[in-house]
Amino acid sequence: MKFKNIEALNKNGNPYMRQPNVVRELNHKDVKDVLIKIAKKFGVNKIEYGVPLYLTLGLTKKQARKNYYYMLRGCDMPLSLLD
Repeated sequence: MKFKNIEALNKNGNPYMRQPNVVRELNHKDVKDVLIKIAKKFGVNKIEYGVPLYLTLGLTKKQARKNYYYMLRGCDMPLSLLD
């Protein structure tokens, strides 16, 4: 999916435009739809913005450590999961 470019800083601190990489970099209006699409990949109806995925899935932290994505909060989900 293509989203509106955001302004970021390069290694020299100069601004440049790029595509967002994680949910928190999206416009507010896109966040809900994107989290629903990502949730379907994990077999749930929705992922909350600030809640770790393992809690949504009903897992313990120990169980969640087996999969990197389970430890991420909704806002930290990579947009590469949409591909």
